[in-house]
Amino acid sequence: MTASDENFTKVVGQLSRVSRPARTRAPIRPETEIYYDLGLYGDDLFELFRWLRQEFGVEVHVRLSKYAPSETPWLALPKAFSRLMGQNASRYASLTVGDIVAAIERGRWADD
Repeated sequence: MTASDENFTKVVGQLSRVSRPARTRAPIRPETEIYYDLGLYGDDLFELFRWLRQEFGVEVHVRLSKYAPSETPWLALPKAFSRLMGQNASRYASLTVGDIVAAIERGRWADD
């Protein structure tokens, strides 16, 4: 197993503990979106970034609001309505599991 595979496995394990991947029943893959697929936002997203710093030493200086809303659960309603109407409600930048693994391998966030 390569270091990249080990990092991916650790990230998937952490995401499985802090997110709701079971709601989609899809496996977590490199292209899995942290907000749009796993529903991670607000304090949970902040904790994920803090875990990255503690576990891997990744320095993260990023606006989390770029990737997901703040701790406001009612924001899920407009997203659900837009999907129901067949509209793409993408408002936030893409943040995937692969992006996180790449940041671990670089030792810093791409936006830094």
